[in-house]
Amino acid sequence: MDELSRKPLSCEEKEKLKEKLAFLKREYSKTLARLQRAQRAEKVKNSIKKAIEQDCFLQQEISPQLNHSDPLSRYLAVVLPDHMAILYLAS
Repeated sequence: MDELSRKPLSCEEKEKLKEKLAFLKREYSKTLARLQRAQRAEKVKNSIKKAIEQDCFLQQEISPQLNHSDPLSRYLAVVLPDHMAILYLAS
């Protein structure tokens, strides 16, 4: 009933609402892009972690006499823009 008793919006009010809607759409797009970047970074991180764990497991199978206290210490990581990474096996 309250909605029926309201007067129509003025042109100025409509324009303000359109601007607010446009702002909210831009903010949503930014947030979505940030979320997608974070998800891609997490996927890369998990992929790298899995590759390192697999390499360490294979390394332990091949040469159990070698003892590396920290398996990650053998790797050098270079982080590129957009959370891409390149791993190098340290000698």
